[in-house]
Amino acid sequence: PDPTKTFQTPTRIMASTALRTFASASRVAGARRFSSGSFKAWLVDSEKGKLKSRSITEFASLSDLPRQDPDATVTVNVKYSTLNYKDAMIIKGVHGVCKGFPIVPGIDFSGVVEKSDSPMWKEGDEVVLTGNKCGQFFDGGFSEKCRVQAEWLVKKPDTFSLEDCMTIGTAGFTAMQMVSHLEAYGGMKPNGGDVLVTGAGGGVGGMAIAILSDLGYNVVASTSRTDELGDYLKS
Repeated sequence: PDPTKTFQTPTRIMASTALRTFASASRVAGARRFSSGSFKAWLVDSEKGKLKSRSITEFASLSDLPRQDPDATVTVNVKYSTLNYKDAMIIKGVHGVCKGFPIVPGIDFSGVVEKSDSPMWKEGDEVVLTGNKCGQFFDGGFSEKCRVQAEWLVKKPDTFSLEDCMTIGTAGFTAMQMVSHLEAYGGMKPNGGDVLVTGAGGGVGGMAIAILSDLGYNVVASTSRTDELGDYLKS
């Protein structure tokens, strides 16, 4: 499907609204102008399942972040990220989702390589990261800079912009993988009958509906939140 059409769904609007809501409830640490050369990151701290603090904080160096990966070799200037279910849980201070607190959430990001100690990447490369241990074991994409292992990055496809990549995100490519596997190994075809999408109100479910509809399938969406999501799922 054409990503510039398929993924222009309410999903982007919903995620953007949620991020703004969380951000408005976050304290800007120090309440002062950020200095030249520094960068901002969204730092979350929690103890025993109770949120302690959530702040947009200034850092002078990546080494100042709380959970850096000692095996990381590539520094990326982050341009876009996404809001996944895991991120929302971490932002709320829920334990068991990440290795520990404090941490910078964000399991996905897209951006431009600033520095690489690996031959796999060079300065200026446009890259994408989805999942791995980013934002859960180590500081993630809700930051203007992120340092990760070279093997976790993939080249931005020429078809997509950096923004497109995060409009799709983990949810989008997971949904596309499922559709591709069902077509390849399950014999699923557009003229083969209705396709039931369970958990249709979630990120993967919403993306699956968009992909299947664009491919010509008749989608039946299942959700327990009909009153809340009915109009969205029919759009």
